[in-house]
Order: sequence, then C-alpha cells, then structure tokens
Amino acid sequence: MTISFGIIGAGWRSEFFARISHYLPEKFQLRGTVIRDKQKKKVWEKKWRTTGFTTIESMTNTTDLDFVITAVPWAVNPNLIKELIDLGIPVLSETPPAPDIEALIDLYEYVRDHNGKVQVAEQYPLRPQHQAQLQFIKTGLLGEITFADVSIAHGYHGISLLRRLLGIESELGSIRSFQFNSPILQGADRTGFPSQRRMSNSRHNHFIFKFENDKYGIVDFTEDQYFGFIRNNRITIRGTTGEIHNNSIYWMKDHQNPRRSTFQRLTLGTEGDINGNYLYEIQANGETYYSNPYHHPMMDEEIAVAEVLKRMGDFVTSDTPFYSLAEGCQDHYLYLLGQESIKKNQTVIIDQMPWEDNFGAISS
Repeated sequence: MTISFGIIGAGWRSEFFARISHYLPEKFQLRGTVIRDKQKKKVWEKKWRTTGFTTIESMTNTTDLDFVITAVPWAVNPNLIKELIDLGIPVLSETPPAPDIEALIDLYEYVRDHNGKVQVAEQYPLRPQHQAQLQFIKTGLLGEITFADVSIAHGYHGISLLRRLLGIESELGSIRSFQFNSPILQGADRTGFPSQRRMSNSRHNHFIFKFENDKYGIVDFTEDQYFGFIRNNRITIRGTTGEIHNNSIYWMKDHQNPRRSTFQRLTLGTEGDINGNYLYEIQANGETYYSNPYHHPMMDEEIAVAEVLKRMGDFVTSDTPFYSLAEGCQDHYLYLLGQESIKKNQTVIIDQMPWEDNFGAISS
C-alpha cells in the first residue's frame, strides 16, 4: 500500500518528507504542498515534481490524501491543526505542536473534544541506533533502567528520547536547568562550512530531571552538535544490572560474570559488496536489534523520518498511536519548564497536565 500525504509549508524540515517520497515512491507519495508564496511554489514544484497549492482547501479538495503534515512555525501550527481537524483530515504535526503551555492545553483539549486524529512527527526515538538501544533494554539484561544521559538533540527532541529510555510517561518530578556560552571554532551549518576561520559562541543547555520512582535523567546539548565535528553526540543508559554507553554494552550475567558487547552496523555496499549501499541491520551479542525495512541509501535521520510516515499511515488505518499529541505536549511542556528553570535560576516542579489521562493514546 502506498501512503499519500500533503504538506503545509516548504521549509527545511519539509524537504525531509519530500526526499522520502523521492527515494521510496512505491511506499510514500507527496501529493501536494501548500505554499502561499508564488515564487517559492514554482521552485518547490520544479525541485520535487509535485503540485503546489496556495490554500489548504485547494489541496484537500482536489487531492486524495491519507494525512497532512503541518511543517510551519510554532505560533501558527495550532490553528492549522484545528482547521484540518474541522475538515476531517488526520494530521501529522511537526514539533512542537504549540509554542507555550497555554496553547498546548488549548490544542490538546480541542483535539480531544473534536475526536481529531493527530500524531506528532518526533523522529529521534525512531533513529536506527536508538531503536536498537530500546530493543536491547527490552531484553532485561540491563535490569531496571534508572538513569539516562542524553546528548543527542535539543530541547523536546532530547526529552522525548530520554522519556522512552527511562520508561517515563507523564510522571511528576522536578527540573533544574543551566545555560551558558563558551567559545568555539565555527564549523558547518545547514549551508556548509564557513568560507574563513572565525570564532563564535556555543550555547550549552543542561537539563537535570528527577522523576518519581527514583528515576533520573540529563538532557545536555550544544547547538553545534547537529553539523559540527568537534562536539559529538553521546548517550548513557544505566540499569540495575548493566549499562549502555554509545555503542558499548556492559552487563552482569550474574554477580560474578560480567559480559560485554557492542552495537555493530552491518552496511551493504562497502568494499567488494555489490548488494547496494545502505544500512542493513544493527547487531549486538550475536543478535539483531534493528533491521532496516528501507533498502535505499539514506542517512539515519531520513530512515527515522520514513518510519514516522509509515507509522502515521498505520495510525490512520488502525488507530494505533506511535507518538501521540499528548506525548508531544508533555515533551514540549518539560522543555518549557527547563527554560523557566534557567530564567529563574532555580528548580521547578513538574505538575499534572490535562493530557495525563490519555497519555500515549489520545486517538485510540
């Protein structure tokens, strides 16, 4: 079955979804994009060989879509979601779904009261490495997970991964956050490497979480990590009988028998292999913990975005949530509390929110 979707917005994130349609047309088809700027519309249509529309109605009335992606600025996203819900169209919202706590609550209650079908396009837990780590956690070899240190992505993205690793939903707790700048040699950004050597300031965010049930977590990130080469990603997951640190795994078979393994990527198309050029699977301890269903050359981020589209298609047909609006609201709520902690220079408390009762299953 081919999944057909539309996009509202034609920015940098929209191009990720467009690329997946280009790479895997037998699985995903971008059928239309709403772009109000006529010049941008012409450029987009030529680049991605798809139809551009200037209004939501012109796209949804003339195109058969399984769902629509809202890839627009934070401030305008909630009203677009509401408009699509009123039209009876399932929505895949780019992150975050709303800019502030008041808007998050308002949007959540609107979707709930109107039985809207909404999921949020959070791709980080679906990256191959993190899927493998989460599958290894399920073996129980690490015991009960009590701590995670995530330096993978900024704000709500990092928080979404932290929650999954800890098995946290909407538990209460507290956050203490810090922010500081430090000098760094300027590296690459979305446009590539700089034309000359220059120093810049690197902004560093450090969020410390304490959840009930004695679970702790850190989300630590500098804005240079996405494109730079001297600020690397890292992840540590600690349980009662073992630990994962990046791709290394350590655990105790019993109290006298330590074990060690590593996550290893099997990539086809290297050296003399002529089977293609893509990630095939991730193995550890003689077992497969991630198998790539998309046999096409793609970076991990694109594999995760493809998985978001696939799971959104499943959600439309089976009503099985994969990253619900409630989860999206909770992760951005925690991020906003982290920013409040920085501003006030003190610990802030995680309160109960309206989406707690339907956490993970708003549309089920």
